[in-house]
Amino acid sequence: MEQLWNKLKVVMMGLNELNAYLTSYEHKLAHSRQGLERTQLLLLGSPLCPRLIEEEKQF
Repeated sequence: MEQLWNKLKVVMMGLNELNAYLTSYEHKLAHSRQGLERTQLLLLGSPLCPRLIEEEKQF
């Protein structure tokens, strides 16, 4: 029973690390999404602006 408990603790530590990594990835993705939405809204007002077109391509 103790061996099982130790194995579960090891798995739990790995899952905690994975969760932290995925959370940071989720924040980066949300930030990129917001930037893209902002750029696309600006493009609606100035559809031929080369700077905005290039900025949109970067996302």
